[in-house]
Amino acid sequence: MTAIVGLDIGYGETKGFAINGKEKHVELSHPSAITKVENGVAETHITYSDETGRYLVGHDAVDFGTPEDPSVDSSYIRSQQYRIMAMFMLNELMPRHIKEDRSKQYRVKIVTGLPMEFYKKDKGDLVEVMRGWSTDKILIDQVIVVPQPLGSLTDVMVGWDGEVLQDFSRRKVLIFDIGHGTVDGIEAINNKMGLKTVGKSWGISQMYADIYSEIKKNPTGSGVKFSDIREVVEEGFYYAGPKKIDCTRLVEAAKKPMIAKIQAVINGQWDKNELYRIIFTGGGANVLEKELPKAFEQGQVIIPDTPTMANARGFAKLGYA
Repeated sequence: MTAIVGLDIGYGETKGFAINGKEKHVELSHPSAITKVENGVAETHITYSDETGRYLVGHDAVDFGTPEDPSVDSSYIRSQQYRIMAMFMLNELMPRHIKEDRSKQYRVKIVTGLPMEFYKKDKGDLVEVMRGWSTDKILIDQVIVVPQPLGSLTDVMVGWDGEVLQDFSRRKVLIFDIGHGTVDGIEAINNKMGLKTVGKSWGISQMYADIYSEIKKNPTGSGVKFSDIREVVEEGFYYAGPKKIDCTRLVEAAKKPMIAKIQAVINGQWDKNELYRIIFTGGGANVLEKELPKAFEQGQVIIPDTPTMANARGFAKLGYA
């Protein structure tokens, strides 16, 4: 049997959603980070190994290694980091997902997405790249590449039985994905993808960078790493030794220019009166969950449950359909 995997390999986080029949699914998420190691790795560390070496992956790469930030351009899909994050995710998902002999080769159908800026140019290359990743454990049988925000549109509109969860007939909606390194928007009209799209090579990491810069100006922030900022934003403080340093005002101040930038992109492409709903998704939608509804017309904004997983979940639904 072929397992269906929705795979969202983001610049900040890699998400996977595997399904083998509507009642059997598993989802995983890891930071998109790798660090090659030569020795000294404990058995408890999260690692991935192949012919190129052994790597700390995800949280352990962040906590114990020195991962490099990925290039926010189309070269990312051809990078070692992209391949390793994808294969690590598949290797993690399959044994949990299919309770069979782990010595067997798992047959996989992947549905994934690309940012709008790179979709038309790179979708064919990505299919070929991923098909070439098959190993003795993972046989990549089929690869489908769609525009990134289409995953979230599918997740919001359609259930696992194919039932319509949200009916946008005779309405225009915008799906706007606020990722770590990119933002992407596509319109849908009468439940079908429209012609107008937008894609920009910046994301929520820009806000993180502003917060990090301000924290590092303070002597108490000397021990804070950039990789800590997501947690700082969620909790509203950071540690200086044993002390908690409150930074809620700093975080709230940093959100305002990010909201203004998102508004400028959307209002530059769409009249506010033509959009019935705006579906915000991605890690940025999670961070700005309280602010986004206030920035647009009342009742206009939809944020899916666990918006960080919405694309991967929607990709899996597309593959299942």
